[in-house]
Amino acid sequence: MLTYALLNENGNELQYKYFPEGGTAPGVVSYNKETGECYINKLSEKDKHQMYALKLFKKIRDFERNGSFQKEGMIAWY
Repeated sequence: MLTYALLNENGNELQYKYFPEGGTAPGVVSYNKETGECYINKLSEKDKHQMYALKLFKKIRDFERNGSFQKEGMIAWY
């Protein structure tokens, strides 16, 4: 599980902070609306293999397809 929150929106770029497994040390990812590319700005301490950042990338691309970017939320899987 991870939670995420919109950190910054500047023109074509969005930045989200994310918290794997309810942790307190966030990671930060960026998404460029113009190019559709996602980047890891800061990897969370609990995201050693980038699994959580990649889950958030998928969610952000879903937002793009739906035409609406959420400000915060949670992603759970098993």
